[in-house]
Amino acid sequence: KNYVFAPKNLGPKINSENLEYYPSITIDSTRMIFNRRVGNDEDFYESERTDTGWTEAKPISGKINTNFSEGAQTLSQDGEWFIFAGCGYPEGEGSCD
Repeated sequence: KNYVFAPKNLGPKINSENLEYYPSITIDSTRMIFNRRVGNDEDFYESERTDTGWTEAKPISGKINTNFSEGAQTLSQDGEWFIFAGCGYPEGEGSCD
């Protein structure tokens, strides 16, 4: 089978001039979380899908985003579990845990 990789820009509410990658979407397609890299800091951003499209992406709420880099995340299909790698954390066992 031939697979054509054809990413699409989701518009200014999601995409910015910064690097953005690793999107995860809930099984009902109503919530998306992705990485945005600003300078050397990687943080998680989220958006909700409404009847009119995706909402403006905002940093994920809570204490997940730090001055260190967070990335390589996965979101459970029901949106209840969020697992990610944290890089440079002082309490970590390696460079990215």
